[in-house]
Amino acid sequence: MGVWYEQNHTRDQIFQSNTDVCTTANYHDLTDAGHFVVDNTGQDENFGERSGITGDVYCPDKTGHCYVTFYVEPSHPNYIVVETDYESYSIVYACGAFESVLWLLTRDPVPSDDLYNYMLATAAEKVPHYDLSRLNARTYQGSKCSYAPSTMEFFLQ
Repeated sequence: MGVWYEQNHTRDQIFQSNTDVCTTANYHDLTDAGHFVVDNTGQDENFGERSGITGDVYCPDKTGHCYVTFYVEPSHPNYIVVETDYESYSIVYACGAFESVLWLLTRDPVPSDDLYNYMLATAAEKVPHYDLSRLNARTYQGSKCSYAPSTMEFFLQ
């Protein structure tokens, strides 16, 4: 749970712009049954007003295979946590009918190069059929961002 900062994602997705910056995912309101809410927000390349979408997530067990619903409820897991340490990074993969998508997320808006490179190497090892050259340019995170209030509250805890 909590705030994760996108470091990278698959380019040319139908639901995520290649030019978005300051992208975050805030996971909250976890129930005992494995349901929770995700607020995905970001800014355009000119650092304009934040916008985003809220979805419902269900992780029925501890395998990392989850169901994320934004518009249509999926019939199979569409959000797979490939690897995470819960404290600093998470590698997430989704394979749908039209595309496969990879996200690299961190707890720190600007992680070390060592951590970022570790995430890339781990993704290459654990999702060998995914072509890492499909990743977009690294997502800008930092002082130009207007993070959502919930993101700032995370830092004040």
